[in-house]
Amino acid sequence: MVGGFLQQLNPQQLAAATHSAGPVLVVAGPGSGKTRVITHRVAWLLGEGVPPERIIGVTFTKRAAEEMRRRVRDLAGSAADRVWLGTFHHACARLLHESGRRFTIYDRDDQTRTVRAALQDVLGPERSRLVRPAPVVGVIAACKAQGLGPDDLAAVLEQGLPEPGAGYAAARRRLREEAGFEFEAVLAPVFARYQERLGEAGALDFDDLLLETARWLRDLPVARAYADRFLHVLVDEFQDVNAVQYDLVRLWGALTTNITAVGDPDQAIYAWRGADWRVLGRFEADFPHRRLILLEQNYRSTQSILDLADAVIRDSPGHYPRRLWTERGEGVPAQLWAVADPGAEARLVAEEAARLVGEEGFSPRDCVVLYRTNAQSRPFEAALFRHGLPYCVLRRPPFFERAEVKDVLAYLRLAANPRDEAALLRAVAVPRRGVGARSQAAFLAWARQVGASPGEAAAAGRFPPGLGGRAATGLAAFGALLRELAGPLPVAEAVRRVVEGADFPAYLAASGPAEYQSRMDNLAQLAAAAAEFDARDAQGALVAGFLEEAALLSDADVRDLGSEAVTLGTFHAAKGLEFRAVFLTGLEEGYLPHRRSLEEEEWEEADSPARGEERRLFFVGITRAKDRVYLTYCAYRGFEEREPSRYLEQIPSHLLDRCATE
Repeated sequence: MVGGFLQQLNPQQLAAATHSAGPVLVVAGPGSGKTRVITHRVAWLLGEGVPPERIIGVTFTKRAAEEMRRRVRDLAGSAADRVWLGTFHHACARLLHESGRRFTIYDRDDQTRTVRAALQDVLGPERSRLVRPAPVVGVIAACKAQGLGPDDLAAVLEQGLPEPGAGYAAARRRLREEAGFEFEAVLAPVFARYQERLGEAGALDFDDLLLETARWLRDLPVARAYADRFLHVLVDEFQDVNAVQYDLVRLWGALTTNITAVGDPDQAIYAWRGADWRVLGRFEADFPHRRLILLEQNYRSTQSILDLADAVIRDSPGHYPRRLWTERGEGVPAQLWAVADPGAEARLVAEEAARLVGEEGFSPRDCVVLYRTNAQSRPFEAALFRHGLPYCVLRRPPFFERAEVKDVLAYLRLAANPRDEAALLRAVAVPRRGVGARSQAAFLAWARQVGASPGEAAAAGRFPPGLGGRAATGLAAFGALLRELAGPLPVAEAVRRVVEGADFPAYLAASGPAEYQSRMDNLAQLAAAAAEFDARDAQGALVAGFLEEAALLSDADVRDLGSEAVTLGTFHAAKGLEFRAVFLTGLEEGYLPHRRSLEEEEWEEADSPARGEERRLFFVGITRAKDRVYLTYCAYRGFEEREPSRYLEQIPSHLLDRCATE
């Protein structure tokens, strides 16, 4: 007899939540309640007497982790606050701080600036202009996702070893297309110089957070000390882990092997950032005595939608044989529209969305329009506007990546870590104070020559001899502001001093009235976030803690869905969301599957991480739907004739309602 909060679980969920000991792999289909399983398992472990500090649960977004903590708190009370629930990166940052490490976390923009500087160091100013930093950042990230450093990359290039992941192949291709010369000969030295610059700045990028933690935990004295730190390890979205994250999971659970891995290979759509659906097979090989539990009951969709999804995914590599089922009833078949061109496609989608809202009681927010690439959004935006339907697009920059927010944070970063060269270069340039690129370069070169940290030198009022004019005046004012930020300050007070001391209102006024108000509102939101952090920061982490929290937010944490608006977005952006009606558009060869994927050399390799990813994107799109699915493809796009996606041909006719169009 099951009592208490466990009564709400179905038999498979109950088996997973109350698994006693040892490794368990939970293959959770979409809408099958995987978060419920994880949170009830944590609550059950707490009820069984496991100390909360010895349970670690990791996922991929802060928002998901906070939702888990809220649910565990509802089930088990305040003990939830002492459980290690967070993202991989948050857990690693916390462990590194325990080891005594102090560092700044570099985001993608900081990485790009640092790679640009490394390119100049290795290639010189002229040749470095031939290479965009972005694909180099991609190569470095792909290597690190597999645990590889500069020497490993050199071996890959020199000895023809297997390439480190799909993201690496795509970034290398962009480099070959753009560079205009044989760039691969210097790729490893640029990687090495990039790492040196990170070290000089006392910084770690996101991938280094994971790598450094894994290296630290492999150190023999540390490994012994931490062998039983965690009695239970739980991993959400297990299909999305990369090689380094998998190693971390094994290190955390090395002694007990009490590892609960919850995932679904059919929803693995992030090969381009190092994820590898084959990790589920690796888990089964590494833990042959593991228990396997399939979550097949779906609580989101109708049976016709689930049957459609099954028809699309059953031939995907790594698919676990199963049948998703629901008690929601059969529902209606998906509608398939063959249309002339993108304009007709957008018009039909907008008309049907308007009909659902006007005649069937749907809200605009119940509808989503998905496409493979962001470039496909424009016709839908125009058509929805003409039909009077509000819409929002899932591609807004995250709050902490907005320019004026990053500008203010650069000052705080420099106050927390005077070695942070990327922060110095951003802060000293905004607002403009007469310190141009030449003066910046002279200041940095002088600081290196005299062995000074640029941030400390600026705060102390030490500048190169002979520097005069506006540059000297500007640097003096900059240094004075840095001195105001010295010492332990509440974060809200530090933000206020930067905004007022650097006169951001005057600087942003040049943006024009509308842009000015929007950007000042962003700074007001930053001040509010700082005040909120001050109010709940019991450990007195102050500025450094706030900066770390901001840096660890992912894109998925800040998706801004309109309160009453039709949502537009890519298949990737929709993962984790659900809607009553889903329009899957542009289902044509070259778009889904995308031509880039079809051009990959490894497309036909059965065990490739990227193999089947386009099919899985289609599956993820379908399974966002609760009640209605619409599939569309164009006969022409631009001046090119298009063929329907190969995936449409594999859907049995009884699952589709082929609708006549103009």
